[in-house]
Amino acid sequence: MQESKLNQMRLSLDDWERLAEQSGLDITQLEKQEIYQAYLRVQELLKRLDQIVKSEAEPAAIFLAENFSNE
Repeated sequence: MQESKLNQMRLSLDDWERLAEQSGLDITQLEKQEIYQAYLRVQELLKRLDQIVKSEAEPAAIFLAENFSNE
């Protein structure tokens, strides 16, 4: 199963801090750390979803246009 693109990123704290600096965000070091911790929590959720939900769960793959009329 293919991992989501966000889950493939796996940014280190150094990478995140570098990206935050490049973005021009005016945030403190504490805020950077808090945002990075939130990023790590989202990564954990993505790992769980990648294990549970397969691409077949995508609604576009379930519904066929020919099954619907113009009524």
